[in-house]
Amino acid sequence: AGFPAQEAYQPIGERPLFFSKRRPPPPYVPAPPGKKPPVRPPRKIGKPRIQLSAVIIIGKEKYALIKGGRQRDSRRVRVGEEVDGWKVTSIDQGKLVLSNGSESEEVLLRNYKPVLPVKTSPKRPVKNTKNNNAVKKPAPRPAMPKR
Repeated sequence: AGFPAQEAYQPIGERPLFFSKRRPPPPYVPAPPGKKPPVRPPRKIGKPRIQLSAVIIIGKEKYALIKGGRQRDSRRVRVGEEVDGWKVTSIDQGKLVLSNGSESEEVLLRNYKPVLPVKTSPKRPVKNTKNNNAVKKPAPRPAMPKR
């Protein structure tokens, strides 16, 4: 009903719009049986870049609050969980131990600098005079112009 015959659309399928060479991709051919793809060497993972914010010990449960790494926000981990390719092996008071195969890394609890009180100068005593006890009135508002 008003559309061209289906044969008219065949060139569109032969020259796909979104392929760089405007040709359809080659048909999928599965790999021959018995031939395995090449094994990649394990990716070297650098030292974890995290900060230990807190250690929570409730009975036998131990948790560590960490910040940094691939996830920027704070998160809670426990023994056995993985953090950026490193496995949490132990949580002790004040430290978190991570391992990656043969390597092991300790992350110590972050030591915050103490906040010292701000020195303030002593206030001078105010003399009691008549002007100090007077209540100041706000300035009068200007009158609105008539329209």
